[in-house]
Amino acid sequence: GAISQQQVTRAIILAHGYATASSIANVANRLLKSQLFESFDMPLDVTPEAIANQVMAYIESHALASGLIILVDMGSLNAIHRHFNRRLSTPMAIINNVSTGMAMYVGERILQGVMLEDIVREIGDDLAVEHQLYYPQTDKPRAILTTCATGLGAAANLSALLKASIPEALGIDIVAC
Repeated sequence: GAISQQQVTRAIILAHGYATASSIANVANRLLKSQLFESFDMPLDVTPEAIANQVMAYIESHALASGLIILVDMGSLNAIHRHFNRRLSTPMAIINNVSTGMAMYVGERILQGVMLEDIVREIGDDLAVEHQLYYPQTDKPRAILTTCATGLGAAANLSALLKASIPEALGIDIVAC
């Protein structure tokens, strides 16, 4: 059956910048076809206390029986709970390094009715940082050029001599020019 609004875990995205949190929340909400995420953007000139007051106003106006997950981008927002002016009456998790992928992960689990504690326990393993490192192609063909000031005769003879004496496994081209 459907989960009632009172029983659903709530989720907030907090991020520095003018539209970072709202952009991530908008994409996740649209892809999940559900208004799961509330967002609070934090321009650099806004204090963590001011954002905490906005979050507290949200908490006071919404039923949070199953808990609250706050996804933050970095730094001072990771300790946002220190600025809350009253005790919470429900479990709350703060998860750092928010991304659209993380919001999707959390949102899908909330919609599946996964408990807050289980989401928090599993997210670190399930969302490990993936990375690839690419280097520019620097393998140039290995070659020995043989030349002759009077023409190709000596160069061709020297090339044949080198081809006979250098093992093919070394991958060196012998070029007469």
